[in-house]
Amino acid sequence: MKNSDAFFSVITPVRNAELFISDYIACLQSQTFMRWEAIIIDDFSTDDTYNILLKYSALDPRIKVYKNRIEYSSVSGPSGARNYGLSIVSGVFVCFLDIDDLWFPTKLATNYAVLTNDPRIKLLYSGYIRSTHSFSRSYRKIFLNIPTKIQLQLWNPIPMLTACVCKDIAVSHSFFNLGHEDYLYWHEIAQGLTACQVFFDPSILGIYRISNSSLSGNKVKVIPWWIKCYSHFGYGYPVIGLLLLLRAVMVSIEYATSRFCRVNVTWPPQVNLILRRELSYESDLA
Repeated sequence: MKNSDAFFSVITPVRNAELFISDYIACLQSQTFMRWEAIIIDDFSTDDTYNILLKYSALDPRIKVYKNRIEYSSVSGPSGARNYGLSIVSGVFVCFLDIDDLWFPTKLATNYAVLTNDPRIKLLYSGYIRSTHSFSRSYRKIFLNIPTKIQLQLWNPIPMLTACVCKDIAVSHSFFNLGHEDYLYWHEIAQGLTACQVFFDPSILGIYRISNSSLSGNKVKVIPWWIKCYSHFGYGYPVIGLLLLLRAVMVSIEYATSRFCRVNVTWPPQVNLILRRELSYESDLA
């Protein structure tokens, strides 16, 4: 496949993740929509990650591996790698997939159908499942029926895992190292879009895996991140305090209701069949 044939460019920052590579590659190669390119940026790995990825790249030309040329010495995070990836994408739309997360086989096909059905859409995101790495506890992420642009003033409703954004818009913005760099990125992009250009598809298309050591999964430790984001938006401390309280309420509600949204997940390849069965069962109960 030529570079010009790729409709989706998938950016993946990676550092010392050799244990997740096989699942990641299988996840991409199982996509029913095949016009994609994977832009994998090795972010200064010290294990064998880069060499393993090169072997997969030699077998599939859609898999493109690079070494990060943008290093942030003061902080650690994927922002520099993602920014470098944005500088070399060639697809019509840009997606993001972390090395330890997973897409269902119809993810890109579903995105393509939505985007071609309504050419006005420039930013698309969809539902997903939050799960432990072992899939021992998994539940559907709850999304609020509130316009995305309004939510972005309060919190980040757009998951990197299922987001898809027009290339011309994606490359005109950058990720900042303020903790929740994805929140800042989507907030900035959405400011230049109209309501009809941002679309939420409730289809469940991915699995976000949370490790015990994940900082972003620790709701207390990330409070400084949120304060930095809100300060970046120009909010005063009284507003920031109110927003943090509102977020605490939302997190509590999500935690309390998550047991009603649990699904059984295994990987691979039964995940789709099991997921459909669980959702069908829940629909029958509704």
